[in-house]
Amino acid sequence: MDISRQLKIASTSGKLLFGQRQAIDACARGEAKCVILAANCSRLH
Repeated sequence: MDISRQLKIASTSGKLLFGQRQAIDACARGEAKCVILAANCSRLH
């Protein structure tokens, strides 16, 4: 799986979310298929 290609497909399809709150909400609803964390993300959640 080429991560760059998959991210491009997700962004053009409109299924890409940005932000901590959106990611947490998508995970809670069971809608998230993949979550990519930045090296400097918050440890609050």
